[in-house]
Amino acid sequence: MSKKISMFVFLYEILQLRAILYICINDGSSINEKVMEGLIGKINEVIWPPLYIVVFLAGIYFTLKSRGLQFTSARKVVNFLLGKDNSDKKEDKQNLQNEVAFSPLQAVATSLSGAVGTGNVVGITTAILTGGPGAIFWVWVLCLIGMILKYVEIVIAMKFRTKNENNETCGGPMFYISNGLKSNFGGKLFALFIVLASFIGGNVIQINSIASITKKSFPIANIELIVGIVLAVLFVFIILKGTKAIGKISEIMTPIFCGGYIIFAIAVIAFHYKNIPHVFSLIFDNALDFKSLTGGTLGYSILTAMRYGIARGVGCGEIGMGTGAIAHGSSLEKDPYKEGLLGIFEVFISCFVVCTCSVFVMLISDVSIPERYNAALISGGLESLENLDCSLTLLTNSFVTILGNSGANIFMWICIFLFAYTTVIGYYFYGVRCYEYVFGCKTSLIYKIAFLAVIVLSPFLKGGLVWQMNDIANGLLLAFNLVALFLLRKKFFNRDEN
Repeated sequence: MSKKISMFVFLYEILQLRAILYICINDGSSINEKVMEGLIGKINEVIWPPLYIVVFLAGIYFTLKSRGLQFTSARKVVNFLLGKDNSDKKEDKQNLQNEVAFSPLQAVATSLSGAVGTGNVVGITTAILTGGPGAIFWVWVLCLIGMILKYVEIVIAMKFRTKNENNETCGGPMFYISNGLKSNFGGKLFALFIVLASFIGGNVIQINSIASITKKSFPIANIELIVGIVLAVLFVFIILKGTKAIGKISEIMTPIFCGGYIIFAIAVIAFHYKNIPHVFSLIFDNALDFKSLTGGTLGYSILTAMRYGIARGVGCGEIGMGTGAIAHGSSLEKDPYKEGLLGIFEVFISCFVVCTCSVFVMLISDVSIPERYNAALISGGLESLENLDCSLTLLTNSFVTILGNSGANIFMWICIFLFAYTTVIGYYFYGVRCYEYVFGCKTSLIYKIAFLAVIVLSPFLKGGLVWQMNDIANGLLLAFNLVALFLLRKKFFNRDEN
């Protein structure tokens, strides 16, 4: 396929996205939106059940073959993060000044910024409301076996990394698919999937979340348009500064927003410590009551809990999707297996710690939430939830117990802004790298303009349809990448071959 034809294909995809945005923005087209949301929901119901099996089998396979490496390498992970196991640290600092690349910590920060977004706050709590408390249990299970998948993809990405036209260090699934599996078409197809995901999960969902909470906090006229324009203008500076700025911003902001959110969440949990046993009871009753596969103790389906838990867990931890490998493929670290350790840390923090904090914060202050929302689901399906508080409101109410009304609203606004905007930065990096891989660095301005345009439009969108689209995008990335990892497994197990 020539570059001219490929460019037309990309522009066609953008026009399709524009059409979808128009449908969502137009309040008068609610019927079309409901039809589309139902259709995409049906597609998710078809593609995700097989993916459950594939993810678990892949995780178990690499766990057994690596002798549980994700469980036995905790000390190595900590030492690497603290710089105790980085013999090339001084050399890396010197190289970082000379090359357009990330330090290992900037790579993990960029990858975490892409992984830890509103999905870890709004997405996972929404999964609890629609799938039941047991959804978080399946997130935990996925985290334990998913850490090795992140490790494997980073190692393989490091082994196939290269330099692009701008002399930037690059790596990721598109490179190990094209060079390792000798499939140039497959590499470009995966890269286009990432470009699509960068617009949906990495842009629309995040910016829409910022706009939604801003509208509630500051109910002024045309707030959506103001938010879109302001965020787009701010993002212009990031685009102009390039790769080094992305690494530096992520390195500073990621520890701040992750650490701050976790500390305040623990404070809420400690305030309601008496409800901790009951929350665990809700989770395990829903996740492990196999007496009824169609409805557990609360009436929630175990299979539904698995579906929402695994789907959200994959996105929250970027498990097996290959996106994090793009950030780590740009690292200056020379040892692929050392860099892979950071992937284990990322999944643990984003998928296990942050998601668990969000779920416990929501449930612990009002343990009747699952019962009330399940009753609504039974009576009227997902549409009936519109008459109840959304997950963001429930989370904010939980923080009221320690921060008060105004403090909780301000805190949640800051959290959503930082979680969402850093994710936009991370996914922009993924998207632009993949776009450049397909179409070349000289045409990247097209992608950058389209990304800014979507930022402006995103505040007008409605969440349900976009989340369903995001699940499809994640499913495509997951299926494609897991097949590639399995086919390249010998490359991973051969430590002497870099």
